[in-house]
Amino acid sequence: MPDGDDVYATLLRKVRDYEWLDRCSEPFTTATDVVEMMNHIRAGMMERFEFDRFGILVATVNNHYCIIHEVVTRQDMEPVPAGSLMLVENTGVQRVFNTRCFHYNPDVAHQPEFVEDAEFIRMGLRSIVRLPLLSAGQVLGVMTVKSVQPHRYNSQDVQLMERIAGKFSAGIRSLKLIYDLREASFKDSLTHVMNRRFLTEVADQPDSGLLEEVTGLPTPKDPTLTVLFVDINDFKQLNDQNGHSVGDKRLQDVAQLLLHITRDRGFVVRYGGDEFLVVLPAPIIGVEEQVYRQILDGVAVLNNKLPDIRPIHLSLGLAHGDWYHLDALIHQADMAMYAHKSNQNQSNQYQSNQNQPNPEAQSRLARDTSPET
Repeated sequence: MPDGDDVYATLLRKVRDYEWLDRCSEPFTTATDVVEMMNHIRAGMMERFEFDRFGILVATVNNHYCIIHEVVTRQDMEPVPAGSLMLVENTGVQRVFNTRCFHYNPDVAHQPEFVEDAEFIRMGLRSIVRLPLLSAGQVLGVMTVKSVQPHRYNSQDVQLMERIAGKFSAGIRSLKLIYDLREASFKDSLTHVMNRRFLTEVADQPDSGLLEEVTGLPTPKDPTLTVLFVDINDFKQLNDQNGHSVGDKRLQDVAQLLLHITRDRGFVVRYGGDEFLVVLPAPIIGVEEQVYRQILDGVAVLNNKLPDIRPIHLSLGLAHGDWYHLDALIHQADMAMYAHKSNQNQSNQYQSNQNQPNPEAQSRLARDTSPET
């Protein structure tokens, strides 16, 4: 049996751990952003543990990326810039997301497991603890603790880290709600595509990471983009003849069609009542023509599915430019759309205000969309 001194030492350690948990927990529910919360937890963690890198990775909505907030304690190590995005596929973070359990590798150099481990080894890190930030069964993010010393943490250390991660989750949840509200403020409530506010904020700072955070599209290294202006013809008559509920449903149908076609290539904005923009950042040559064709084909399929309702006809216009002249670019696409609208009775011709038009591509698409003779 343990002697009295051992029992006393164990009880004293537990009391100190409880006191430490209370001190660390208090600021979590009052912090207004992750940076402030990180400063609080950094001070608390340094009081109890030795570590060289400490991070909080907040999950984005689709859990494909994490927003990184990190602090380091070694002068020879640089933290990842706050707000950076990390792809979680095949990483230890994904493992924690999927299992909802902590993962501890006491010596990553001896037994690397994940794609990021090679970089950790290069940095000299050895002990790595990853802990889920859980709330109501949902993984909101992952807390990471790293040390250059192998086998730096024992089972009691990891258990205590789990407890502080649980306390931390309450604060993260409130901030996660802020992220969710922020994303909701960027979406049109009827069609659930992006709204003009989102387009404006991305255009103001195209390399800020906002595009990747909200849509999952990579932050563009190239400022060029293509804008496709989409207008629903005679939408007022559709509303007048069938009612606003039918009109709203057709707006949603068109929005979903555009989302389906542009997935992984761009994003969709509801620009006006019956107007949408398809934005293709740094497009690959020929993609805009493909998207244009797919929209026209998709509307035809949509009309066939709903034969008893007035069919949808779209006018489309393309323009190429860069983020820094977005207003002029949208105006060019708008003019191209009106040119297409004026030619609707002849054929669905490919209308574009391109700086360097491709006559061969335009001719080919015009032939493909002209009525059969």
